[in-house]
Amino acid sequence: MQVIANGGDCWINFQTDGGKAQNITLKQGENRDFEATEKLKFLRLGNLSAVNILINGKRANPDKLAPNRKGVVVDNVLITKDNFQQFLD
Repeated sequence: MQVIANGGDCWINFQTDGGKAQNITLKQGENRDFEATEKLKFLRLGNLSAVNILINGKRANPDKLAPNRKGVVVDNVLITKDNFQQFLD
């Protein structure tokens, strides 16, 4: 999975394969690759509208990632090897 901050800065609190939660901030123009064998969980992703998310090279649909969001912050999105296709365009 890849997160590309092409529309502004974003902050991400994430966990891969049940490991320790990590925090990062992506500045506009930066990107980050995430590797997971079983699952990736975005505990919190801020400024969703400023990023493009690619899953296995295909663009994720932000409305499918967070259908009930009320702003630019997304909480608790779990992406697994079994469900990732439901988030794609």
